[in-house]
Amino acid sequence: MRFLPLIIIITFLSCKSIEKANPIEKTTENIVFTELSKGTNGNFTDKLTKVVTNQTDFNSIWTAAHERFSEQPKPPRIDFENKMIVLVAMGIQNSGGHTIEISSALESKSDIIINILETTPGTTCVSSDVMTFPYQIVELKKSEKQVVFKTSNKVYECEE
Repeated sequence: MRFLPLIIIITFLSCKSIEKANPIEKTTENIVFTELSKGTNGNFTDKLTKVVTNQTDFNSIWTAAHERFSEQPKPPRIDFENKMIVLVAMGIQNSGGHTIEISSALESKSDIIINILETTPGTTCVSSDVMTFPYQIVELKKSEKQVVFKTSNKVYECEE
């Protein structure tokens, strides 16, 4: 009976130490981004992920994104002191129905994580027999952290 208070104290202290050893903390924060351009007819023939940090390089990717249009929009001026640009491109696809988009941008203690979703039509889908070049260009806050790209793929089926 004289060990009962000691057992209670040890049990209480061990519960507290477990609570401190496994704190619930948020490891990433969402980053708000703005889509500047998206389409399926850019001039990006290879799969590409790129971070752009100056106006000259941005003008280049903007021109490539709109090169196949008869009237090209002028590239917007970007405040590269506070912003950066991210380009994701799926490369050449042999049919329509393919898309690429940034589904989220997250900031961790050490990285900026860009989550990309590539969508392709399934076998039950009828799609155009034309080559497409899906891409997306977004603007987000500037960071000196390493940018990591994570791609997931989704195949969608169409009704028969």
